[in-house]
Amino acid sequence: MADQPNYTDAMVSELVDAYVANPVRATVDEFASKFNKPARSIIAKLVREGVYKAIARATKQGTPVVRKAELVAAIEGQLHSNLPSLAKASKTDLADMLDVLQRINAHFADVAENNERLQCRVNKEAVAAS
Repeated sequence: MADQPNYTDAMVSELVDAYVANPVRATVDEFASKFNKPARSIIAKLVREGVYKAIARATKQGTPVVRKAELVAAIEGQLHSNLPSLAKASKTDLADMLDVLQRINAHFADVAENNERLQCRVNKEAVAAS
């Protein structure tokens, strides 16, 4: 007996077309019911077809979920350092530290830009005076 595919080409085509037109969980659930398959199977097929769009997770406050590892990596990037024990800090402290570092770096960028403008003005005045 030959192996039967889980999804026929027609099923895949219909599923992909419908999902691309309306990429929401309701479309997944509709096809799970229609094809008599688990929703996870439908999602897996959409992933293999390269069209599935994961729903962005959010906190109760509506902000995106950020993992501690992402915060540590961002802080290490701001400091241009590798700080392995930083992962032991609380997520709140890491978020606060990243915010402070970003504000400091933005301030230094503003100062550098102001210094550059001032240097240009000084150079123009020097040329005009000579």
